[in-house]
Amino acid sequence: MARTLYQCAKVQARSTESKGEGQDSITLSHVQYWALVANFEAQQMMFSQAVNSLCRGIRTAQLLQLHRLDKKSEDSAIASAEDWIELEEKRRTWWVLFIADRLVSGTTGLPLCIDERE
Repeated sequence: MARTLYQCAKVQARSTESKGEGQDSITLSHVQYWALVANFEAQQMMFSQAVNSLCRGIRTAQLLQLHRLDKKSEDSAIASAEDWIELEEKRRTWWVLFIADRLVSGTTGLPLCIDERE
């Protein structure tokens, strides 16, 4: 049953992502979806799919600028006006991806997807 739900969810996610035009159609939910899918795939021993899903989640998060949430910049006024809970949800989502990227790199020898210098 889990595999059936997994397949349905993947079809739905791809459909949702393909409907939008550009970055405006991408949401935090998309990032969280790919992180959860990567986790499920790893648990199911589908390691190559898990790595691809994780990387997709990371790139999607970077499109949303999650990796720059705490950087001091011109955009900090926008970030400070956001609801604290939403901002914290974004931070935690980013850190899940960051830690998963380190875990994948450490266990497989693959290069990191996230550059700490950014």
